[in-house]
Amino acid sequence: MGRRPHSPQELWLHGAAKSQATAASESAVGAGRPKYPAGLTPAARRVFKELCAMLEERRALTRADGELLSLYASLSDRRTRELALAEAEGLIVKEQRFGHNGEVSERRLKNPHLTVAQESEKTMIVILDRLGFSPTGKDKVRPCAKPAPQPQKPGELIDVELLEQGGYSNAVPAN
Repeated sequence: MGRRPHSPQELWLHGAAKSQATAASESAVGAGRPKYPAGLTPAARRVFKELCAMLEERRALTRADGELLSLYASLSDRRTRELALAEAEGLIVKEQRFGHNGEVSERRLKNPHLTVAQESEKTMIVILDRLGFSPTGKDKVRPCAKPAPQPQKPGELIDVELLEQGGYSNAVPAN
């Protein structure tokens, strides 16, 4: 017969509170929608709204995500435009170079538009991972805290113990 597991209080007392794995709980950050960024193209706006909707479904959207989402949306738009240009010109382009003696030589190079698109893709992958849209990153992002209910009538008090049992983390006890 094995030993009983230590309680969280015993672990804290011995300084080993982080030794046992705990289930992912809610984040202390409250949920919210970011401000809509100005200057996005219609295609980038669509991407921004889609990402906001997906993060809202997961209860992981906060007001602070706006800059990261707008960066992803503009990179997505840039990638689409550069890939269209690369397809129109071809993936390999010919470039004329002049040697030291004035001879003209022709070289085949990778299209520079393709390079810009690939760099955008690398940054987009990092952003998606940070937002929890990858197989490895989806468990790192925790859902946002539920907003605490507010009193309905002036002078009405809220039972803090009831809120804590319900999982509301931003409830402040009254003194």
